[in-house]
Amino acid sequence: MKVVVDGYNLKLEDVYNVAMKDTKIELPDNKEFKDRINNARKFLEDYIAKGYPTYGVTTGFGDSCHNQINTSKAEDLQKALINFHGIGLGKYLPESTGNAVVLCRLNSYVNRNSAIR
Repeated sequence: MKVVVDGYNLKLEDVYNVAMKDTKIELPDNKEFKDRINNARKFLEDYIAKGYPTYGVTTGFGDSCHNQINTSKAEDLQKALINFHGIGLGKYLPESTGNAVVLCRLNSYVNRNSAIR
């Protein structure tokens, strides 16, 4: 059994099965899904190329959202964000909880125009 993560059909039972029973996941292997993901990414890249500030991509976060950065530094900004959030305070989550969290985030990303790649 596999759970297909398309952004629209994830059920609580699916999250449980992935987290607790090591059920594997996959993304849809169809043109509509791939086009949705690719079109969202192209929109973001075109938007940034036009020089528009894009929250969290070419701007800071939170109170720093008015600070725009050069597009050549956008990748560094994303790495800094991951490092900032990965500081490791507190106890580690059980692997099953981490799997559930990542699955839910993935489902959210592929549901919207996140420009995930």
